[in-house]
This record gives sequence, C-alpha cells and structure tokens, in this order.
Amino acid sequence: MTQPTVIPILLYHSLRAVATDRYRRFSMDPGQFAEQMEHIAAGGFQTLTVSQLAAALADPTASMPERPLLITFDDGFEEWHSVALPILTRLGLRSTAYIVTGRLGGRSRWLASLGEGDRLMLSEGQVRDLDEAGVEIGAHGHRHIPLDEINFSDAVRDIDTSRVRLEEIVGHPVRTFAYPYGSHTGRIKRYVETSGFESACAVKHALSHPNDDRFALARAIVGSDVSMQRLDSWIRGEGLPISWRGERLQGKVERIARRMQRAVSSRGRDDVDG
Repeated sequence: MTQPTVIPILLYHSLRAVATDRYRRFSMDPGQFAEQMEHIAAGGFQTLTVSQLAAALADPTASMPERPLLITFDDGFEEWHSVALPILTRLGLRSTAYIVTGRLGGRSRWLASLGEGDRLMLSEGQVRDLDEAGVEIGAHGHRHIPLDEINFSDAVRDIDTSRVRLEEIVGHPVRTFAYPYGSHTGRIKRYVETSGFESACAVKHALSHPNDDRFALARAIVGSDVSMQRLDSWIRGEGLPISWRGERLQGKVERIARRMQRAVSSRGRDDVDG
C-alpha cells in the first residue's frame, strides 16, 4: 500500500450559523458542514480517529490507508450531538471530539470576551451518546485555559481532572488529549505522554504526515471562511504547510506575550463556574 505523504486533520469548533465577528472564523453554518462532510465521503478518503492514527504512527509495521483523513471537534458544543452526529452517522465518517469537562451541561463562559459566552455545551448524557455512537472522546482540559501560561502543577491538575471526569462518564479509558488553544510546552507535552494518553493534538494550522509527532499532531482550522474549493485543496495536500517537529521561535515569543497580557488583565480570575 502506498504511504500517504500528508494526513489532513480537520479541526472544527461550533456549528451555528450566527456568530460574532470575532468568533466567526471558528463557527460554521450546519448546511456548510454537511456539504463538506458529503464532499469528504464522496472523495474516497478513509476517516480515522486520532487514536487509530496514533497507533499507526507508533508502529512502523502498521499499514496506513492511501487517503487518510481525520475529523476533530474541540470544546464540546451541543451542536456536535444535535447537528454533527446525525451527519457523520449517515455518511459513515469517524471523528474525535475533544471536550472541556468543566463546562459540561453549562455555557461557554471562557468565550465571553468574544461575545460568545452563552453557547450551550454538551451534557454528560450527550457525551455518552457520542461515545456509544462510535465518536472517539478525548480530553481538552477542565477549564479551557492555555496550559503554557499557568504553573506546571496547575496544568497537571487540569489535564488529569479532564481525563478522570470523562472516564467516569464513558466508563473506559480516554486515550487522547488536545491542548487548549494548541498551547503547550515541552514539559507539558512530556507529561501528557507519560500520564496515560497515547496521543495529543496541537493546532499549527498545518497538515500532518506519517512522521508527525503523535503528541503534537498538526491540525487545520475549518471555519465559516473556508470555502469548498479551499477545503478540497487542503485535503489534497495543498495550500497549507507540512507540520514541523518542536516549537518554533515565534511560538515562544507569542507565549511570553500572552503570559504578560494575562498577568495584567486576568490576575485572580477563576475561569470555572462554581
């Protein structure tokens, strides 16, 4: 079997037609999402969960589909259950859903600064429904905060809490993690690698590949601004960079800037509802 040169890992967030200007990039009309999924289903791609990809990356003898593609969702919005699940089930597409456990059954309060703090989140029962329907459930932190901006011990607690709560809900181990905002350090990545997870997703807005780091997998953000033509280009391996290993200097500079801004504007604020 021919080894693929790229492995597109698509990253979706909310599936709602209405969004503020500041959040529009991360939201998508349900009809647009359905059209994209139908295009993927008709294109001869074999969809994998993140854990299926990670297992293939970890085993040099494992075979990889000629046209692999991954569909992932971050945060845990209710639309995954009411909108995405029926479409994915109808088309026979696999997916992985990364969930913020501190918001289950609540609202997206961490998005208040973008005018989107009232979006409805999945309930525990809906998470179980997704799991039973074959959607892979992954952890996305407990509070949805940049883990590289807080004390390491607090980051560990946030990671562990998210995994434990999800395992209590679905009744089996949770094997994959997604860094909130894609933000992590080498130390955080090593902890995720040694704490029971078998893979982790970053963002990078790039294409993954057979030699990608399975604890910092690259994903491409798909939102309302991504036309069918652009999506088609991405899933054919064009129009985006190929993932790199390690952290680029720009990422380190951006993290320092974010830490300084957070220290000034968010000192003492608790991001979790009581």
